[in-house]
Amino acid sequence: MSPRPRLTPSEQDRILDATLEVIADRGLADTRLLDVGRALGRSTGTLQHYFGAREDLVSSAFRRLGERAVLGARALADDLDDPWERVKALLEFIVAGGAGAGDRRIWLEYWNAAGRDDRLRAEATAVYGGWRRLIGTAIRDGLRSGRFTLRSSAGEVMRTLLAVIDGMALHAALGTGGLTSDVAARAVVRVAAGELGVSA
Repeated sequence: MSPRPRLTPSEQDRILDATLEVIADRGLADTRLLDVGRALGRSTGTLQHYFGAREDLVSSAFRRLGERAVLGARALADDLDDPWERVKALLEFIVAGGAGAGDRRIWLEYWNAAGRDDRLRAEATAVYGGWRRLIGTAIRDGLRSGRFTLRSSAGEVMRTLLAVIDGMALHAALGTGGLTSDVAARAVVRVAAGELGVSA
């Protein structure tokens, strides 16, 4: 019997995107290979052939989510010269869950799973690292140009902003107090303005 042909990049992306959609709909704990297969019109055997166990498929899907989020943020940053406009755009993008890179329900499942899985934790840490580098570059550019005046160290500002992003995004995802992603993003931008010494 001839070997099964390799997946094309677009076919692989379609499978991983479908996996993320199923996770968003059912939650990670209730996502089975059968569910992903049904969403795609493929057999579980096909998924197992290409990705192995369910955990391997989920890990690949979460890796794609993170890569898309970092690449999207990088493309956004590359289009903006002004450091403050770049910081604002990056913060809004991240609060929204990496626009085009998955809704906040998927991110909540990702972070929750990463707390118990060393492989996912390493990948989640890489996502944060990518965002941190982009925001850090914008902050350094703002300091060099005299646009920013920090109230504390750049590292402390970064930790503060990422923590505020996560807190706001969690409340927005849960709809706590009617908080939406737009309102959460504006709140994060106000915090950033105070930390960087600019007018929001």
